[in-house]
Amino acid sequence: MKFINILKEDDNTNKWTKEQIGIVKLIIRKGYDITDYTDIIDYLVSIGFDKENAVEGYYLFKNNVDEEGDFDVTTEPDTDRHWEEFSNEIIALAIHLDIDPSSVEVSRYNNYGLQQYDTPEGEYCVGTESEAESAAEDAAQSMVDEGIMGEDFVSNYITMSDIDKHLWAQEEADNRVDDMSDDGIIEEKDLEDEITAIDDEESDNNDRISELESEVEELEDELREFEEDEELERQEEITNELLILNSQIRELEGIDYDGKKESIIESAKEEIKEEYYDSVYSELEDPVDYFVHNHGFYTLTELIKNGPIFIDEKKLIQDLISEDGRGLLLAGYDGEENSQDYDNETYYIYKVG
Repeated sequence: MKFINILKEDDNTNKWTKEQIGIVKLIIRKGYDITDYTDIIDYLVSIGFDKENAVEGYYLFKNNVDEEGDFDVTTEPDTDRHWEEFSNEIIALAIHLDIDPSSVEVSRYNNYGLQQYDTPEGEYCVGTESEAESAAEDAAQSMVDEGIMGEDFVSNYITMSDIDKHLWAQEEADNRVDDMSDDGIIEEKDLEDEITAIDDEESDNNDRISELESEVEELEDELREFEEDEELERQEEITNELLILNSQIRELEGIDYDGKKESIIESAKEEIKEEYYDSVYSELEDPVDYFVHNHGFYTLTELIKNGPIFIDEKKLIQDLISEDGRGLLLAGYDGEENSQDYDNETYYIYKVG
């Protein structure tokens, strides 16, 4: 080992302190190079330097010693860490791993949008809070798209739009009523008394018509017995009575008893439709219970694949991130999320390999 412009260490032309020279000489003697950041720091700390002085010693060595192990003590030593050439993400990762930023290489890969880096300690991705959250959402979305999520888990997020619930409930209500007979409608709504009352009314009115027809027949017989010019006043009275009786008969005969019953039944149908619609619509708040457990229209698999439902992926993804944490989604190596503050920003770090 030689020194450029070697002078005595106490020569007043030296611009290095004795301690600076001593640290660099120790590092050179151990045979380290600038890629051995962690080893150099550990070594210096092991022989009594504090961590900060050890780091300063490393950069003194890195910036001033050439590949042959030479350095010039007569020039002002470069003690700057020169981190301006590195991105904040690289610096944050280097601080977290306790390595020199120069040992961190930008990978050609990314992890759901988070830039990936190759380091002596493995492969990592790094991002800000918003970047990490976006990446976690993309990772969770990918799990959903690829069907990795278990059906039982996904079933908690199955729902229906209001329009689909309305259409399904309306169709079910229509089908329910269409499949019912009139007797079934009457029984469903307890309309027996109302229908019986109409039947009784019809029977009573038919009896009344018979009575009126008998009266008409008697009056017509009486009218036929008169001579053309006798008892004209009585004939006029009979004629008027016949008009009234026939009018009453027509009125009674004109009553539409079937129409009355049909009107009652139609109103009952609408009530049943509304009630059944409300019931089905309410049940559809839990589509899995309705379609799978209560009515067996689908298996859970069939419902997820082909049912009139949709999966609330936004809520599913947010709950997945909230419950499992971003680390399980982004840190494929150990499932851990780590953070490092640097330059008034928090960076989130995930080991991927």
